[in-house]
Amino acid sequence: MYNRLSLMLFLFLLSVTNIYSQVKIKTHKTIRTDKKPVIDGLLDEEIWNKANIASNFTELEPNNGQPIPQRLKTEVKSCYDNEAIYFGIYCFDNHPDSILKELSARDEIWKSNSDQFTIMINPFNDNKNFFEFEFSVSGVKMDKKNQDNNWDAIWELETKINEDGWFAEVKIPFSALRFSNQEDITWSMNFGRHVRRYRSWYTWNYVDNNIDLYVQAGKLKGLSNIKPPKRISLEPYMSIYNDIEGEDINYSIYGGADLKLGLSENFTLDMTLIPDFGQTIFDDEILNLGPFETRYEENRQFFNEGTELFSLGNLFYSRRIGDTPLEYNNITTQYDSIIKNPNKNQLINAIKISGKNKKGLGIGFFNALSAETYAEVAIMEGLLIEPPQYRTENIITNPLTNYNIIALDQSINNNSSLGFITTNTIRGDNYRDANVNAILLDLNDKKNIYNISSFFKNSNIIDSNTTSGFSSMLSLNKKGGKFRFSISNYIESDKYDINDLGYLRANNEISNNINLSYHLLKPFKNIIDGTFELKSNYNQIYKPNKFSEISISQENRVTFKNHLSVNLKLKIKPTEGYDYYETRLLDFESYFLKSKLYGISSWISTDYRKNLALDFSLGTEYEPLYESYKYHYRISPLLRVNDKFSMRYVMSTSTKKNNVGYMDTDSLNNILFSKRDIYMITNVLSGSYIINNKMYIKMKLRHYWSQLENIEILNIDNEGLCHSYTTENMEEYNINFNTWNIDCGFTWHFAPGSEMTVLLQNSIASSNNQTENNYFNNVRTLLNNVQKNTLSLKIKYYLDYNKLKNAKSK
Repeated sequence: MYNRLSLMLFLFLLSVTNIYSQVKIKTHKTIRTDKKPVIDGLLDEEIWNKANIASNFTELEPNNGQPIPQRLKTEVKSCYDNEAIYFGIYCFDNHPDSILKELSARDEIWKSNSDQFTIMINPFNDNKNFFEFEFSVSGVKMDKKNQDNNWDAIWELETKINEDGWFAEVKIPFSALRFSNQEDITWSMNFGRHVRRYRSWYTWNYVDNNIDLYVQAGKLKGLSNIKPPKRISLEPYMSIYNDIEGEDINYSIYGGADLKLGLSENFTLDMTLIPDFGQTIFDDEILNLGPFETRYEENRQFFNEGTELFSLGNLFYSRRIGDTPLEYNNITTQYDSIIKNPNKNQLINAIKISGKNKKGLGIGFFNALSAETYAEVAIMEGLLIEPPQYRTENIITNPLTNYNIIALDQSINNNSSLGFITTNTIRGDNYRDANVNAILLDLNDKKNIYNISSFFKNSNIIDSNTTSGFSSMLSLNKKGGKFRFSISNYIESDKYDINDLGYLRANNEISNNINLSYHLLKPFKNIIDGTFELKSNYNQIYKPNKFSEISISQENRVTFKNHLSVNLKLKIKPTEGYDYYETRLLDFESYFLKSKLYGISSWISTDYRKNLALDFSLGTEYEPLYESYKYHYRISPLLRVNDKFSMRYVMSTSTKKNNVGYMDTDSLNNILFSKRDIYMITNVLSGSYIINNKMYIKMKLRHYWSQLENIEILNIDNEGLCHSYTTENMEEYNINFNTWNIDCGFTWHFAPGSEMTVLLQNSIASSNNQTENNYFNNVRTLLNNVQKNTLSLKIKYYLDYNKLKNAKSK
C-alpha cells in the first residue's frame, strides 16, 4: 500500500511539472576592468560609465508585479577582474531625507528600521545554492549561504547618501564564492531593494510571489578567464577570563585557531584547534516538568556556520558535542563529598569538509573529538577511624568520544535532490556506540509549487547487543499559489534512537497530518496580505498500534495597510487522548488519560516603522476532565530612541490551574501524580547601542521564574484516570525555580574578518520547594544566592593567503 501510494504521488508530480510557462529571464552582462574601483560609495570611477545597467525592477510585495515607481528608480552595474566582482548600486529616491537608516549589529539588518539591498548569486545554477550579500543604507552587512544566516564571508562595502538617493559600492572576492573553472560562465543572479518607509520590496528579475523566490533568478554573463583562487585563511585567537563565584576567583587564558583551506575549487576544510566557547551566550533555561528533554539552540559559531549539509534528515544536534558527561548525574547522587565534577566535556578539535562538485553532488564530512572527563571525589577510609580520613579518587564520567558525519546531497533537475547521511558516535571504555543512517528524497516541479518529500532512517545502538530501529516519512505538498496543502505520514519505531548525536523528543510514534491553507498574496481593500490555515493531526503509538490523540486547529492572520498584523487561533482536541509517556514507565501499556481540550489565542503586532512598536498576545485553554485552565499573555514593546539606540522589553506569563501531571515514583514503585497550580513569569530587557557599522554594544537581562504548588497527590488507575490519594508531605514536592542571566558585550570589527569582543556575564540559579506569592520578595531572595560573574576578552585576527600574497608582491 505504501509503495503504491508513493508511485501514485510520484506520477502525479511528474504530470504537473510542465503546467506552468516560463517567465522571461533577464540577463545582465558584466565587463572586465583593468583598474580596480575604489570601494568608497562614490561611484566616480570611469568603469561605471562604461558598465552595462541592470534596471527596470518589479515590485515583489505588497503589489506583486507592478513596475517600480520612477521616483525609486534602481540601477545596478558590475565589472570584474581576476580577484573579484564589483557592483555599483544606484538607489534613487526623490526624498532622501525620508530614507530610514537605523543601524544594527552585523547579520541583524532584518531587525533594523532601514532601507536595504540584496545581491543574490548562484554559480551552480541549481535554484538552491545561493550566496546572498545583504546590506543596509547605513553600511551594515549580512550574508547568507543557502539561506543560512550564520555563514560569514569577507567582502567590502561602502554606502553614501546624497540629494539623489543612496548608493553603494560592493566588492565580492571570488574567494568568497564557490564555482568551477570553465570557459563559458553563466551564473544565476538577482537583486532586491527594500524601501522601508513603504515596507515594499522590489526585484530586478520578476518574482511571482505564488512561486518560490529561488527558482526565479536572472542570469549573469560576461565572466571569462577567471580561475577559482586559493582559499587559505587562518583565524588565530586569544581569550582571557576572570571568573568570580562567591569567594572563588579564577583567571584563565586560552589560545587557538580556526583554519579554512580550499581543498579544490569547490571543497573547503574548516578546522577548529583547541576551541574556546567561553563567550557563548546563556541558554534561555526553563522548568521542564515533562517526560522529554528540553532542546536548546546552538550558540557556538563553529557549529552554526557551514553546517547545512550536516542538517540533512535532522540527525545532527550539535549540542551533543561538548555536552554534559554521561555519568555526571550519577556522581551527584552517589557521592557526598565531590571535589570536582565538570558539567561539560572538553572538545579537543573539530573539522568540516564540504562542497559541491560539477555534477551537483554535495559532499560533507564532519569529525569531532572530545576528551575523557573525570570527576574528583573524596571517599572516607573506614567508618570507625577517628578523625575521619579521606582519599581522593578520579572517576571517569565520559570516555574519549569521536563523532563523525558523512553527508551526500545530489541535485536532480536543479531544484530536486536525493540525499544520504550517516552519523556515528564512537566511545571508548566499553561505553555504547551509535550509528544512524538516512536516505532522503525531495522532488519539486519546475517552479517549486508541488513537492513530494520522503525519507527512511535507520538507527543502531551498539552495546552488549545491537538495537535497531527505523523512522520513515512521506508527504505530498503544494507550497505555492493561493491555495496550499500538505498531507504527510510520519513513523518512528519503538527502538528508533538518534540521541547520541541527534535530538529525538520521543520514539514509538505515528503521526498523520493534513494542513490546508489559503494565502492572500495581493492587497485587497484595507488588507495587504493574509493567511488562513486549517491543521489536523491524528497520532498513534507504533507498538502496540494504539490511538494516542487527535487535534484540530484553525489559524488566521491578516496584515492591514497601516501594517497592523492580527492573528486568531482556535484549537480543539475533540476526544480524550492517551499519553503513554507521562507515567515515565514507557511500557506502552500504562497511560495517562488526557482530557479533551478547547483553546483560543490571539496576537497583534503594530507597525515596526514607528519609533514605538508593540507585540501583544493572550490565550486560554480549558480541559474539562480535570477542570484545568490555562491563561497566558505576552507583551513586548520596542522603543527606538534614535538610529543608534533601541530597547525591547518582554514580559510573558502563564498560569495553569488544577493542572494534573506526573510527580514521583514512591519506594513501592507506585506512580504518583499531583493536581497543582503552576505559575510562570519571564521578564527580558534587551538593548543595543550601535556606535557605527563596525562597533556595537548589546545587552540582555533575563529573569525566569516558575513555581509549582501542589493541591493534592493522586494515584492513577489502569484506565489512566487519577484519583485523590493524600495531601501529606505534598509541600516537599513544591517547586520554586529561578534563573537570572545577564549578557552585556562590546564587539568591534576592527578589520575584515577580525573582531574583538568584551563580554560581561552574570548568572544566578535557584531551585527549592519554598513557594513565594510575591514577585519582588522572590527576586530579593534570589539575589541573595551565590552569583557567578565572568569578564572575558577575546581577540581573533583574520589572515588571508591571497591578501598576504598580493601585499608581498607589491
